[in-house]
Amino acid sequence: MKLMPATTFAADGVLKGNIIALDDAGEPLGWECAGNWSNPGFREKAALGLSESVGINLEQAKAAIGKVLKVARQSALDASPRAEAPPVMTARWPGLIDLVDVGNGQAAFLFVEEGQPKAVERVSQEGQPYVPPQGPCLSPILPLPRYSEVRRHFVTDTDLRLYRNLPTWHQKVSNLGPAWRYNLLALFDLHTWLSDKLAYSPFLIFQSKDPERGKTRSARGVAWVSYRGYVTEILNEANLFRWADAFGLTLMFDVLDLWKKAERKGAEDLILSRFDRNGPKAARVLDPAAGAFADTRYFDVYGPTIMALNELPPDPVLSRSVVIVPPESRGKYPDVTPADALEFKERLCAFRARHLAGELPKLDKPAQGRLGDILLPLAQIAALIGAEPSADLVTVVGELEGDRRRRQTESSEAELIQAILKCAGTGQIVDGKVANLSLTGAFNEGRREKDQLSPEALGKRLTGLGFRACSMPDRTRGRHVDEDLLVALARKFGLDDELEELRKRGLLTTVETVEPSHTALTQIATVGSTVQHNRRETVELQPQSTNDSATVSTVTGGPGNKQNSQVPLGDQCEGEL
Repeated sequence: MKLMPATTFAADGVLKGNIIALDDAGEPLGWECAGNWSNPGFREKAALGLSESVGINLEQAKAAIGKVLKVARQSALDASPRAEAPPVMTARWPGLIDLVDVGNGQAAFLFVEEGQPKAVERVSQEGQPYVPPQGPCLSPILPLPRYSEVRRHFVTDTDLRLYRNLPTWHQKVSNLGPAWRYNLLALFDLHTWLSDKLAYSPFLIFQSKDPERGKTRSARGVAWVSYRGYVTEILNEANLFRWADAFGLTLMFDVLDLWKKAERKGAEDLILSRFDRNGPKAARVLDPAAGAFADTRYFDVYGPTIMALNELPPDPVLSRSVVIVPPESRGKYPDVTPADALEFKERLCAFRARHLAGELPKLDKPAQGRLGDILLPLAQIAALIGAEPSADLVTVVGELEGDRRRRQTESSEAELIQAILKCAGTGQIVDGKVANLSLTGAFNEGRREKDQLSPEALGKRLTGLGFRACSMPDRTRGRHVDEDLLVALARKFGLDDELEELRKRGLLTTVETVEPSHTALTQIATVGSTVQHNRRETVELQPQSTNDSATVSTVTGGPGNKQNSQVPLGDQCEGEL
């Protein structure tokens, strides 16, 4: 005996339909029942009737009915039309080039399909549709690149022409002095549009105590052509990680004393984390009732960062930064707005569309230490474009190395190393040890009383530099002076002349003047030359129509910004905007 549905079941809130009993040959056994199977009382009566009609006990009848109802319920659900889930707004998606204006302020996703930019109205994942933000939700990234202009620049523009033209924008905004600074800004602009493919994004700082050096103008000029650039004075934690996670903004901070304000807001670590794409995420418990794991969300923090400051931030920020001090200038510069930068923004959007799916050149760091980390992204962009920006970067690296060396030479750490070298020159280092009192005297010599350090304070700083404490023969406190450590730190802080003097006097045995290696810079220039040789700088493709009408479609994918592949739209394209 078996039961089966005799009609199609409906599942509009209740389960209704007919069930019939058949023998093994498929012939009716004389029992059939129709009604509301969602009613427990009705099921009880039906089971009793089945038991009496076919000669099985009541429990067997209930089990048989329950089994066929399970099948009938699933069939009814499969047959009933499903309401589409309401769309969710997102501004990030794998392979997304940017959000673009397809006319009348309407935002759409921009992907690359079959080698050409394509505007897409919505994307979906597992039946959940996603749409771009609209209206006021787009405020941080307005004005949007125009779709028709991005398509035109994608075909007619070249990377090298764009690189050569960007300095003209920055020269229009403000005076920054030598040409290498404008080349640096052009590479920074370009790197923001591919920052999700780079391991680091250097902080760009415009700093001067003089309020009339054009710091804010210069910084805004960079922000307005950067990928989703946004100017703010807000340092609230919630804003910082939500802007980074939702939009992937390039943030420009216009703050009198950034670090002091960041400390008040508790945002120091978030700001530092913007430098590293693989750095920590901001974890926040959003729904405690959801239970372990589901209650917490992890927000991206990484993103390009620009600052206009009167006061320099502390060393942890400076070590991640390229610092530009604008020269004294009283020239007249026109007022510029984000709308004035729109053409460059559209050309840069086309640049991102040309390269997002590709691989960036693999290079060694162009400089030693943290400076090499922060300049590597710019070196990769330079090598991607060709020989000219790669050659320009060699000059940029040399200038920044000189600036950093001069800044390090003036630091308090450099003064500590100078004190140790002074003790070495006066024979106060014996058997690799020097007394704390000797070091303190050498450090404080010539200083005003309020600027002098006690032996205890000096000792803490020396410990931070790696010099271990010890006892002197007279049982006073002292420091081990490891010669290799001393030499490395002296070179780091630009004290090569002092080292050379000690070497000539025979007071140090391992010191030789070593010029910094330029192997990595040679590699950058070589890779850039190869790229330019293999790429035609003239575009022979026929320009696309610049008709403002835009095709929009739906694409299935996944939210986030973790992949860099082009999104295949294929047959899922539909409709006209």
